[in-house]
Amino acid sequence: MNALLQADRPYFGKPEECGPELFEQTVPRTLVHRAAVSEVLLTGWQTVHDEHRLGAQWSRAHSYYGSVDGRWHDPMLFAETIRQACLLLAHEALDVPLGFGFLTESTAFEVDEERLRLSRPGA
Repeated sequence: MNALLQADRPYFGKPEECGPELFEQTVPRTLVHRAAVSEVLLTGWQTVHDEHRLGAQWSRAHSYYGSVDGRWHDPMLFAETIRQACLLLAHEALDVPLGFGFLTESTAFEVDEERLRLSRPGA
């Protein structure tokens, strides 16, 4: 791996040294194939004993996936989060080189409407 690419990847140390913080900053945009940092939803990843943990943060005012009725996150935010997670893990866990293209033929998911609510009563 060249020095430029290495410098663009955060160091999390050995799995035993990984802390619980996954939400401090976005991951490098190159790892999730995004041109703008504002479009990066993932905020960190850890690998502990072959288990991958990822953090994500959804904006209440995302530039493309706006709120639905001002009450719910757009369900496509979930789909985009999964897309970014797959790309990040392909590069980091499976060593797929940056610059490789990916093609998704289909995507299907279900989400619980209450889990997408922007604010909950009494919160």
